[in-house]
Amino acid sequence: MNRFMLLVAAGIMTSVGLFPQSGKLVGKIVDQANGMVVPCGSVQLSKEGKTAGLTQADLDGKFKLNNIPGGSYTLKVFCTGYDSLLISDVTIHAGRKLTMNLEVSPKSAQIACIIPIPLYIPRKDTVPPVTLPKKQDRLSDLFNN
Repeated sequence: MNRFMLLVAAGIMTSVGLFPQSGKLVGKIVDQANGMVVPCGSVQLSKEGKTAGLTQADLDGKFKLNNIPGGSYTLKVFCTGYDSLLISDVTIHAGRKLTMNLEVSPKSAQIACIIPIPLYIPRKDTVPPVTLPKKQDRLSDLFNN
């Protein structure tokens, strides 16, 4: 009977989290070129094509993913104006916190093609006045004059 109670107690402690089954991923996103923080980037952990965690960094570039089951994942980082970052084999251990500083590279400059269009505004004295036909005039009379 005592052995049975011990097994039941061990099962309850495992299921309620006394023995953690998930880990955390925390860190900061920084610019690889100058070390400045990159705010509001998206961080995604996936395993076998399924998303296990997704979060957005704050204004200080810090992010946190909680309750990630232990295992090996692929990490993707997306930031506006930066190339995407992909890291394979990121291992999360149950009951532990993994801290990562993620360096993203600025996208190469994209040069837009600008075609100058001259703005022509005719002078007032060079524009002939427009006269509207009278009701009895025919439209063809306007072009025959």
